[in-house]
Amino acid sequence: AHAAFAFLEEAAALHHSLTGRYSSFQKRAYLYGYFDRQMSLQYPDFPELDPIQELDQMHWLKRCVRKSAEIAPRLALVLDPCFQFGAELALKTLGPQIAAHMCSLLYTFHYTLGLQYSIQHTPVPEAGLLERNDHAS
Repeated sequence: AHAAFAFLEEAAALHHSLTGRYSSFQKRAYLYGYFDRQMSLQYPDFPELDPIQELDQMHWLKRCVRKSAEIAPRLALVLDPCFQFGAELALKTLGPQIAAHMCSLLYTFHYTLGLQYSIQHTPVPEAGLLERNDHAS
């Protein structure tokens, strides 16, 4: 997308950072959801950056998780420990592949919460407010 890329020590999250703790995993997914939307607003000429477009391409189960997080985020937060327990149980009983799928659902859930927060708390810029060439190299 010809956007500037830099490593910043004060960054909110690191891509492929070690999580180690479930809270770090949750936070990273949430921040990705939030900032993916921010980037899509900053570069409106690149519709492929819009995280909403991903929805149609997701597995049906992830679409269900995403929709439930959009419709009832508080309920989804209550169900989060159940998903976490399910992933841990799957790892012990069904193997790492099923546990990885459960973690992917959890990631989708927290990503969606961050995305929804961004949608609810960030106004969409008016046309022409952003410079058209701010992403050109």
